[in-house]
Amino acid sequence: MDATSLKSPLPRAASPGKREQTKVQNRQLILDAARQVFAEIGYGAATVRDIIRATPLASGTFYNYFKSKEEVYQAIRDEVALAIRPRLHEERIKAATVEESSPAPFAPFSNSWPATG
Repeated sequence: MDATSLKSPLPRAASPGKREQTKVQNRQLILDAARQVFAEIGYGAATVRDIIRATPLASGTFYNYFKSKEEVYQAIRDEVALAIRPRLHEERIKAATVEESSPAPFAPFSNSWPATG
């Protein structure tokens, strides 16, 4: 027997189990509910209780995923940032100047960017 025949095959990437699927689903339920509650009554007025009431989950479940309303908001911001990142990257590639690389919603911020040239 040579050394190559003794190697074990690479482990297969297992599909997520039921427990992992439930965790992902619960987290998403909380994030979706938070978006809804923030849109309806505003971030400042919203409470963790409001968020959890907008889900079918028990109140203690919230704290298995997030420590606070602020942490939920940060997770939503992170998701949004990841979602727009590819578009911003495409715009930067196509642009000849910094001003051209900024989609319209970000144009007001581009005035504070250093000049190129």
